Amino acid sequence: MPLVRDPIEVEEIYEHLGEREVCLPAFCTENSQTTEAIIRSMWELGVEYGITSPPAIIAFTGTYPYRPQAVNYTLVRNHLLGAQAILQDIRLLMSEDSPYRDVRLMIHLDHGQPDSDGPLLENLADFATVMFDGSALPFEENVRRTAQFVEKNKGVVRVEGAVEELSVTGKTACSKLTTVEMAERFLRDTGVFLIVPNLGTEQQSTQAKAEYSSQRAREISRKVGKRIVLHGTSGVKEEDLGGLARDGVIRTNIWTALEKAGCQAEVHYVLRELGNILDEAQLRVLQREGFLGERYWENRYIAENCGGTLMPKVNSLIETTRTAVWADAVKEKMRFYLDRLGYARLHG
Repeated sequence: MPLVRDPIEVEEIYEHLGEREVCLPAFCTENSQTTEAIIRSMWELGVEYGITSPPAIIAFTGTYPYRPQAVNYTLVRNHLLGAQAILQDIRLLMSEDSPYRDVRLMIHLDHGQPDSDGPLLENLADFATVMFDGSALPFEENVRRTAQFVEKNKGVVRVEGAVEELSVTGKTACSKLTTVEMAERFLRDTGVFLIVPNLGTEQQSTQAKAEYSSQRAREISRKVGKRIVLHGTSGVKEEDLGGLARDGVIRTNIWTALEKAGCQAEVHYVLRELGNILDEAQLRVLQREGFLGERYWENRYIAENCGGTLMPKVNSLIETTRTAVWADAVKEKMRFYLDRLGYARLHG
C-alpha cells in the first residue's frame, strides 16, 4: 500500500492506537542501512505478530542543532540533499516491487526548526506528521508561530508541537516539568494534533540518568487526551515502558538505542573476525600498541575462525556482511520496544 499521508487516515491510525493502548515508536534514521533496517523489521515483526498492514513510523530531523540527521545522511552534509535521499530511499523501499509494501508507513519530520528548516517545512507532501519545534522561542512566541504553522498546513499534515525546550544529554538541561496548565493552553491555543511536554527525560542519552514522570504524563493526558509524544525513552525504566500508553503517551521517538545496538553488534563481529580482516603484520602492530591479546594467535582461533590463516578474506571484508549484523541487532532492539509498548495488541 502507498505511504500514509492523508491527515484523516493518520488521525484514524492514532485513534486506533489509543483504543488498543499501544504506544507506537517512531524509529529515527540518519543513514541508509538504518532506514531499511527499520522498514524491514516492521514488516517482519508485523508478520510475526499477525498484524495485517502493520502501522509504522520512520522519522528524521533536518537541521535540529543537537542531532541534524538529514545533514548526516550523506557525505555532502547538506540537509536538503540528505532529506531528499531519505525520502527517495523510503519511496523505493515502499514501491510496488518491494516486499515491504504491506506496511502502513508514516514519515515524520522531527524537530522541524522554524527558520533553518524553512524549505523542508514548505514542502510537506511526503509527511504524515511534522514537529514544528518552536521550543527555543519564548513561550508566547512559540504558541503564536506554532498556531500559524498549524493553520497554514491543516489540510496537508498533522502537526506536533513542543510545549517547551527538552533536555539533550551533554548539551541542554531542562529540569522543570511541563505543567498541566501550560500543556492544556498550548494545545488549545495552537491547535496541534500532538504535544511534546517535558516529562523529565533526556534525548540522546546512552545511560538512563533522567527519570520519566509517569504521574505528570497522566495528569496532562487527563486534560488533553492521548496526544502526548515522549522524547528520550532511555529515561523510562524497562518495567515502566508498558505503562506509557496508559499514561496517555501515544508515541515515543527512538534513535539512540538503535544506533547503540547496531554499532555494538558490529564491533563484536569485527573483533571476532579480525583475523579475517587484517593480515598478521597488521595484527602484530595492534598487539604492540596494547589493543590485542594472545587470542588471535591461538591455534584454535586461527583454525576455527580463520580457515588456518591470518589474512583478509572477502566475505569478512564486504560491507554487506557487517550491514546484516547491524540490521539484525537493530531488529532485536525494535522488538524489545514493540513488545513492551503493546504493539502485539494491534493483532486482530
